[in-house]
Amino acid sequence: MAQYQHTLVIGGTGMLAGATRELAGRSEILTAVARTTRSLRALVDSVAATDCVLHEVALDWSDREAFLSGLADRIERTGPPSLVLAWLHRDDLGPEIARAVGAEGTACAFFQVRGSAAANPAAPASSLSDDPRIPANVNHHEVILGFRLEGSGSRWLTHEEISGGVLEAIAEARPRRIIGTVTPWERRP
Repeated sequence: MAQYQHTLVIGGTGMLAGATRELAGRSEILTAVARTTRSLRALVDSVAATDCVLHEVALDWSDREAFLSGLADRIERTGPPSLVLAWLHRDDLGPEIARAVGAEGTACAFFQVRGSAAANPAAPASSLSDDPRIPANVNHHEVILGFRLEGSGSRWLTHEEISGGVLEAIAEARPRRIIGTVTPWERRP
């Protein structure tokens, strides 16, 4: 039996492809949103062995209004998701997406992946989870991508480390989770 009825993954075809494949195996329905149909085709092939019903949606978030409108239309047709995993190149889209996802009042766990800049001590980003646009029925979580310290150097996380860390963050469901480390900040790659 699937763990999630409907999972919505936005930006899950690159570094989050491993997490997307795993979530497909745990979901009855998976709606995958990516900027290009080429990215979506590769994802379709990789989840073919799962039992989930897959919906592919090509939407480019650089056109904010068209993206949000297309997403709202898709949610209206397929129903609201119970789980959202979103890697957005614009953090401010997260609360807008949460509002679209929560419009029908269904409970939803929303995991927004953010870059390491969100944890920069010189200019810390505000928590998106406190944004008043996020409806009460959407439980918003932030997943911050850090780096790994190795000897006297450091490196960015691999795709496997990112996907594994995101899946752990979903399992733990803490308000904020950092994958890797963000300290000491001056050691980031």
